[in-house]
Formats: sequence, structure tokens, C-alpha cells
Amino acid sequence: MKISEVSKRYARALFQLAKQQNRHEKIYDELSQLTKTFFEDETIRNFIRSPLMSSEDKDKMIEVSFQGREVSQEIISLIRLLAKNNRLMILEEVVTAYLLESDNDHGIARGTIRSAVPVSQSKISELEKIMSNVISKKVQLEARSSVSELGGIAVQVGGWTFDDTINSHLRRLNDDLKRRAN
Repeated sequence: MKISEVSKRYARALFQLAKQQNRHEKIYDELSQLTKTFFEDETIRNFIRSPLMSSEDKDKMIEVSFQGREVSQEIISLIRLLAKNNRLMILEEVVTAYLLESDNDHGIARGTIRSAVPVSQSKISELEKIMSNVISKKVQLEARSSVSELGGIAVQVGGWTFDDTINSHLRRLNDDLKRRAN
């Protein structure tokens, strides 16, 4: 998911506020739960994205929705501010950006492993350790199997990509052959 600069600004502001109050982990947990609620329910998702609803109507609905619920005031304020500025549809991006802020603060880098076959947990742990040594951060990897991969493995963490898939070897071979033909 690409994260807009606007989402990063909202997330950074919320993270700094939460960190000052030493509540950044609790806020993240609440944001994650809230995002699931907001975006798994199609009715709520349509309401959030509807251009027909005014920002005032959305604000009123949000205020009513959160009455009597145990949700941090910071989160309610964020959601109401997003609604007021007609930016409620970036809530999911803001949560993702908040996670990145939190990870950065803790020296954690998240990444993905792509392979043709499922990767065992022991292999994931081994790759996390290797990548941690390379980039000098604690690395947490998520494995994804892809039928488009012919074989091999690719690890992507932040701006780093280590691609040892058959697809990348074939692509490099193809490029090399094209260069030699010219």
C-alpha cells in the first residue's frame, strides 16, 4: 500500500502525541481494531467514502457512534478531524503510517518474503536474523507464496530487495542477451 504524505503527517502527529503520553502502543491497538471495524463492514466503508454525505453529517454520525464506547479521545479526535477535512477515506493509510512510525521508533523494519512455495517458520527466522545483520535493525518478515514465481526466494525490507528468484535470473539473462545482440 502506498502511503500519502498527508497520511504520514496525521500519523506522525498522533504518534508524537501518544508517545508524549506514553500511550502509543495502546493507541495503535485501538487504531488497528477500529480500522478492521471500519473497513470490513461494507455499509461503514460506503458511508466513509460517500461524497454525498457532508463532513458535518459524517462528524455527527461519528460522535453518535462512539458514545459510550471505550475509545481513546485522541482517536475520536483524529477520526472527527479526518471527517471534517473530508479525508476519512485515508484512515487505513494513517494506521499503516502510524505502525511505520512506531516501528521506526523501536528500530524495527518490516518486510516480505516471496517464494513459489510456503516458507517454514525456521527459514523465516533465519532470514530475519540475516537481514537484521545487513540493515542493522530488527527485521520482521511476512511470507507470501506466489504462483507467479517459478522458484527461488525474494526478500524485500524497506528500500532493500534481495531477489534470488528464477524469474529475476531469467530477466537478467534476457537483458544480457538483448545487450549483446545490439
